[in-house]
Amino acid sequence: MSTSTTTEVKLPPPEPREAILTRRYVILLFALTLGLVGIPLWYYTTLIYRAPLAYDKMDYYDQHMKNDFHIETLVHLNIGDEFPDIVPATQLVVDRRLDERLGDRKGWRLKMAKGCVPNEYCVNLYVADDNTYAVSEYGRDIFISYTENTLASNQLPEFIAETLLDNVFDQEIDLFKGVDDETSKKVIAYSPKYHLTFSLFSQGGSPVSWEIADALESYFIPFKDELMRVANFTIDTQVQFYSTLSVEPKQADGEFVLTQDDLSTFVNFAEWSLSSIHSYPTLNFILFIPSPANSPLVIQGSQTNSFLIPQWGGVSILNTDVTKTAHLTKEQLLPVLETFTSQLLSLLGAPTLPKSPIIRIDSLSRVSTLRALLAASSSLGSLHRLSKSLPDIAIPKSVLASVDASLGAISQSLAALKSGNWMTSEAITSAGVAMTQAHNAFFEKMMVQQAFFPEEHKVAVYLPLLGPVCVMILLGLMRFKKELKN
Repeated sequence: MSTSTTTEVKLPPPEPREAILTRRYVILLFALTLGLVGIPLWYYTTLIYRAPLAYDKMDYYDQHMKNDFHIETLVHLNIGDEFPDIVPATQLVVDRRLDERLGDRKGWRLKMAKGCVPNEYCVNLYVADDNTYAVSEYGRDIFISYTENTLASNQLPEFIAETLLDNVFDQEIDLFKGVDDETSKKVIAYSPKYHLTFSLFSQGGSPVSWEIADALESYFIPFKDELMRVANFTIDTQVQFYSTLSVEPKQADGEFVLTQDDLSTFVNFAEWSLSSIHSYPTLNFILFIPSPANSPLVIQGSQTNSFLIPQWGGVSILNTDVTKTAHLTKEQLLPVLETFTSQLLSLLGAPTLPKSPIIRIDSLSRVSTLRALLAASSSLGSLHRLSKSLPDIAIPKSVLASVDASLGAISQSLAALKSGNWMTSEAITSAGVAMTQAHNAFFEKMMVQQAFFPEEHKVAVYLPLLGPVCVMILLGLMRFKKELKN
């Protein structure tokens, strides 16, 4: 007789309903937290702020600045009622000749008026035996003499226009036509502020001094005050001894001659202390005194014994025996400062003719205004192209503020030019602000540091944090779904 045994299997007690509900609530809470807090937090912490720039205006000025630039210079004719039609007749000739010369670029104009006004351009007419002209060496007066035959044949307006456009304002018109092409490589880029360093370099070790402070106060400061209409200037001076040359001059006919090829290596940058600590451009002007062993030192083909270094400064060589003349008076420094003044105007981009410094500074003011506006509009256009090519680059609010300030300054400068207020320095001051603000916007440090931030970097940073959390929530949701199904 067989017997059978039954093994009783005890099943675990069912999970309490409260525990199941608690687990479900925890899973749902994690999911909701991730969806309502985690993902939005991840999105906003990785969002790149791009300030809403005025791209339309930026592109407009970048493309149309040459056409929007309008400057009008007022020229008075010192005449009475005996020539009632000379002003409109001269205006017609001037406009026709300017149209032929400038072509599509009609932004530079002369406006003729009757009667002279102090400190403005004035044409004084005289009857003489020949048709001649002369320009004041210090002011804005133009003197034109004409014959009776010229007046009778109605050729006087043509002669006045020819004198103004082909002689007085000739080089300014050429600068206006080619200012954006930078045809003159010696001109330093425009800046609202420059630093000038006047240096005395003595090749030997004999003690020498110079009355540079008195000379600058007497001869240069009045000129600098006139240049304040163009830019601000700071000045310092220095004296250095044992300034050896980096080039060996050639001896001929009892002189030591520097050829034009030697001038490029004349300045000894390795040993001469010429470094600048200023953030704005520095122009150096060097008075070099050769040692008795290398004297007289002359520059081949130079009447002033000086030369210009493009975009850097100028050098003037003074042959004097410092063992006998150990002190240079301000009178001795006068021709040197005249040379430095001419070199400074050339480096800033002023025309060389006419000789009147006032007229040259006037032309420099107008041309520099155009240079600054072109630089500002070009920087704004480059900023827009950069932002389009790099959609992930950040554009902070500081860039927006700089762009708005630049656009406002451009509008003010153009309005001042159109109203003829270029002599009050309002136009060039606003143009300088526009150029500075546009430069600050383009080279904003936050944009330079974050030139490009790819999306892959976000995944690499946040995946170690979000990955485990998402896996846990996903597995919990799968279990929750299975329980509901059972």
